[in-house]
Amino acid sequence: MITITRFLLVCGFIMGATSCGSHLTTYYYLLNTDPELDKAEDSFPLTLDIATVRSPSRYQDRIFYRTGNFEVGFYDHSQWVEFPPDMLKSILVNSLRASDLFLEVGSIGGAGDSDLILRSELGRFDQIVAEEDCFADFELALELMDCASEKMIWSYRASERVKQEEDGEFAAAMNEAVHRAIVKIVAELARSPSLKEIAAGKKEKLKDDDGSGGGR
Repeated sequence: MITITRFLLVCGFIMGATSCGSHLTTYYYLLNTDPELDKAEDSFPLTLDIATVRSPSRYQDRIFYRTGNFEVGFYDHSQWVEFPPDMLKSILVNSLRASDLFLEVGSIGGAGDSDLILRSELGRFDQIVAEEDCFADFELALELMDCASEKMIWSYRASERVKQEEDGEFAAAMNEAVHRAIVKIVAELARSPSLKEIAAGKKEKLKDDDGSGGGR
């Protein structure tokens, strides 16, 4: 279970806590951007670049919630330390590096000489406020492009909904939702037939290059 980093412990997520008279305290939250993942059984001899995560403008510092089908809002005094798409890019980079699935993982965003570019778009990063329970609702759509052919070779939509166990635990629930999604994303990448085909071609090219250099 990934631990959640929080600057302050709070008893309730929706609150009007006060200090110094009428001054309202703002509480800040941060996801764990350096999660632990199991190492991949096999790795691809390919370099991967992670592009900036695209996101709707509503996902900035204030935490976003939904009640019912149409009502939405923001908490004035419960905020993310970093914008959600920035946290998610760090999580993608660090998770894929930790998995050892690729030879190298960078975060330039398409400006390097990588074999592949991973692009993604944040769909949901919400607290759902229901009559009895609250949930963390997360969705991320991803596309992997082969830089040589400039074609998309893999796509996946990861979505998770995790129940908020206690008041004040929305960030922990979202952290768990993101972690579950990342585990699925890495597993789907590892199973991709297109990636395996490109990796096989890269291995053959490396073998030919070694042979042309006089062998060993």
